[in-house]
Amino acid sequence: MGYASMTTDELLEQKRQIESELVGRIDEELAKIDARRAELLAMKPAEKPKEPEKKKRVKSARPAKYRNPSNPEQTWTGLGQAPAWVDVVGRGVCLIRKEG
Repeated sequence: MGYASMTTDELLEQKRQIESELVGRIDEELAKIDARRAELLAMKPAEKPKEPEKKKRVKSARPAKYRNPSNPEQTWTGLGQAPAWVDVVGRGVCLIRKEG
């Protein structure tokens, strides 16, 4: 029996039956998906709680102890590796004298 030979009421009734069956199957598929999702989530290792980020220490500005006599804009605090100009000239010559 083709659709062309069916009455409108018969077509509407068949449509309702198809929709009812389709909704039932959709519910079954969703239930399967939910069960599978629960199964997969149970296998997933628990996430470690995030540790609070450590505060970064702010370095304080240190006053310069040495100044390049040939270029007064170049200074050095005395910490870390000495610039080349300190080794060439000598630390005693470059030392910034405290006034006061």
